[in-house]
Amino acid sequence: MKKIWAVIVCVILTVFLAVPVWAEDNLTGSDIQVTDYTGTKPFERDGQKVYSISSQKRDRNGVFEQTKDQVFTLKSVTTDMHGITVEMKTQAGKNDIAVKVIKISEDGLEAQISINFSSRKVSTSLNMDDAVVVKKDGQVLQRILFAYSTPYFQDEHYDGFNSLTPWSGTWEYEDGISFKLSGMIDVYEKTPILTYTYTAEGKQGVKAFRLDPGDNFTFLDGSTIYTNINHQPKASNTIHLKCSASYVSKLKEELIKEMSYDEDNWQMNVVFDDVIVEYEDGCYIGEANDPIYLGHAATLKPLGKINLEVSLKSAASIKLQWNKTKSVNGYCIYRSQKKNGTYKKIKTVSSQTLSYTDKKLKTGKSYFYKIRSYRDVRYKSSNGQWKVKRLYGSYSNVNHAKTAKAGSKSASAKTTQKNKTVKNSEMKLNSKRTKASPRMGDESMQNIWLLLVLSGIVTAGTVYKKKR
Repeated sequence: MKKIWAVIVCVILTVFLAVPVWAEDNLTGSDIQVTDYTGTKPFERDGQKVYSISSQKRDRNGVFEQTKDQVFTLKSVTTDMHGITVEMKTQAGKNDIAVKVIKISEDGLEAQISINFSSRKVSTSLNMDDAVVVKKDGQVLQRILFAYSTPYFQDEHYDGFNSLTPWSGTWEYEDGISFKLSGMIDVYEKTPILTYTYTAEGKQGVKAFRLDPGDNFTFLDGSTIYTNINHQPKASNTIHLKCSASYVSKLKEELIKEMSYDEDNWQMNVVFDDVIVEYEDGCYIGEANDPIYLGHAATLKPLGKINLEVSLKSAASIKLQWNKTKSVNGYCIYRSQKKNGTYKKIKTVSSQTLSYTDKKLKTGKSYFYKIRSYRDVRYKSSNGQWKVKRLYGSYSNVNHAKTAKAGSKSASAKTTQKNKTVKNSEMKLNSKRTKASPRMGDESMQNIWLLLVLSGIVTAGTVYKKKR
């Protein structure tokens, strides 16, 4: 069992100003106004007053401190409030809040309503979307916007107000669940890796990280228990979760299905609760009563990183080379004459092509390049037609080269080096042959040489040395 201890939580309600409110139309007692409230001063939201109640402490058994009944005073000019009833707007409010009419004046133009928590074990930590509804004979006379908060449960193994605080990532909230989002996977990869860091903020060190024995994740070694960690209190440990092929395949199917409704739904957030933290004292965090909600993004677009290299191939051409990325259909090449200028697509190549030579460039100019991969995703639209959506990966690094000035010797030095080497070799060979040929002054040797050449025994290029 986890140990719960008292924690003081001060919830500043005024930061939640974007919560929707209900329209005040069709109110039969719209002249009814709140003239006094014994609780905290109301805050404003969209020009309307919001009243609130909160509790400040919760003990080891999850029971928070006793709160006093707060009282609304309502007054009206013409509406008779005899026979009114009151209730909370939302079902959560009806469960968590007790509200009742305690007094009505003889003329019916003034009433008092008491409000408090229905019990000291209310688990809802924050409800910003409620109201006290005043009714008479089934008709809504008035709605009083209301919010309430209670302390979070806090485990002694961490300093934050829930089990997500020690985890790396960004806070996200979707479909009523708060989670920590970290990382993105390409659903065309077979077994992508997710990385999370956990800091033991409390007084206990972590003994092990565990995974539910499902088919979604394993640690890098294929196990579901990871103990090769720093077990000291306050230590940070990084875990790597290897996604199973079946898990990734399900995400891919879901994304392609979503594209049938909207072709721009090629990315989504995924929330899971497979991770459990085991502490040295035997406590577990992340079980059914306190799940650890972690998340990651999943996408159909390519995520492979591309490194681009460029080099001058000739006076007016530049060669581009890059590394291969997995599961893409090809690459798009972009060029600009300024690093931060406008880049124009100059070529689209297949996934098998990893180099390209940009030819017929102006001499003495600098050219900047970047590339990105693309993937063609085939999906079935809502009307039953098959379509293809082209999704692009991130751009590579920007790289550049400068063509040589026209007529510059340095421009041709690199491209003609091989020709120079060949010519130099020929010159040396001709020099050797000339020195080995008979001297012009030696008439007898010239005659022998001519005879051998005419008879085909030797050729004019054969080296002949005189015997001494």
